[in-house]
Amino acid sequence: MCAAMGYLAAAAGSKGNKAATLAWGDVEMADESKVAACMQSLPRMCAAGASELSAAHRTSFPLWHLQLRSGFNLCCYGFGSKRETLREFAGQQLTDGPVVEINGYMAGCKLSKALDEIIGEVFGHAGLRSMAAKVHFICSSVRAARATAGLHDASDPSEDAAGRAARERDERLTLATAEHDEDEEDDV
Repeated sequence: MCAAMGYLAAAAGSKGNKAATLAWGDVEMADESKVAACMQSLPRMCAAGASELSAAHRTSFPLWHLQLRSGFNLCCYGFGSKRETLREFAGQQLTDGPVVEINGYMAGCKLSKALDEIIGEVFGHAGLRSMAAKVHFICSSVRAARATAGLHDASDPSEDAAGRAARERDERLTLATAEHDEDEEDDV
């Protein structure tokens, strides 16, 4: 995307205006289906290695599911897209609850909008305005669902004061991170 923006800015500047800049609003963005079709048409580099890696990842799917059910997060990193592997994982293993996919590369993808979609689609609720209310609603709804499913959760009645304090600290940290990310999105 940066290369495209640089090219467009240079093209705008070549019309005689050496100080020309191009705002994001001036760039016409393709819709998600066009971007997905374009990405699928690109040649696959190292296709054999990618399929071997994908097969190796498949053997880890049950462990990943166990880690998620135990309250841990997954962090997938490295060269290349992890989208197909994660979609396959979700389709095979995450059948016991909703799965939310957010394509952050799409224009107009804002954290607040993503939270609204999650709250509406997963929980069937709408109308929360502040980021704090959205984060609190999602966190408390997930805790309640985990407790109903019999999974260890911070809302467990046997939780001590230190456990409650840690849960509240984690929720405040989640909110602070969310608000910081939203501020950075507004600056772009």
